[in-house]
Amino acid sequence: RLSSRTASATVRSNWLFNAGHKSRGRAAYARDMSSNTLLQKLGQNIRAVREALGVSQEGAAMEADLDRAYYGRIERGQVNVSALNLLKIAKALKADVGDFFPKRGA
Repeated sequence: RLSSRTASATVRSNWLFNAGHKSRGRAAYARDMSSNTLLQKLGQNIRAVREALGVSQEGAAMEADLDRAYYGRIERGQVNVSALNLLKIAKALKADVGDFFPKRGA
């Protein structure tokens, strides 16, 4: 159980974080959107490599030791995939992990 002092500090710290988050404005929103776009391009590139090999999503996920649904979310750009999982996918698809990343200016 938290003491009242610890609980107050936690509430205050959460409020400060949330207040800062809500007041970030349009520039931060645009940066977030570009992050989503980059994740979608990353996923599209992973999908292109997989499809070029003629491998199913399920087969690629199994080979990479990832859940099939999670793998699908990666390809749709819905999750910020970890470096370790990118390495697993690259190994499963016999590709260089750099092949997955969008090229500069693309």
